[in-house]
Amino acid sequence: MDRHDDDFFTRLADELAPRLAAELRGVAMWVDQRDTPLGRNTHCAAVRRRLAEAKPGEDCGAMIGGTRSDPRYMLSPRALREELRGHGPIPGMRKTRPDNDAAPDSSRTHLKRLEDKLRGLR
Repeated sequence: MDRHDDDFFTRLADELAPRLAAELRGVAMWVDQRDTPLGRNTHCAAVRRRLAEAKPGEDCGAMIGGTRSDPRYMLSPRALREELRGHGPIPGMRKTRPDNDAAPDSSRTHLKRLEDKLRGLR
């Protein structure tokens, strides 16, 4: 390699680095089946359903990544919020107080906290 090649690769790296960093930040915000409040099975089913129903080129908010032996079923923050709204109370969460405005149940509180966190990721 000569000096011209080094200059070319340096310019190329300077051009690609910000794009790659932005792309990686975007993927890091996605939620996989290990960290989801939906539960592993519901989360994976939501990813598969969204991918099956998506039109070509449409951003369905779901993707499967990782490796064959360790797949990652991922939902974007937007898709996760939509799924949470569609499923009502989070599985495994029970009401700890009567259902009224003064004392919200634990699943609503958990959902609100999660939505606030996801808003902060945008």
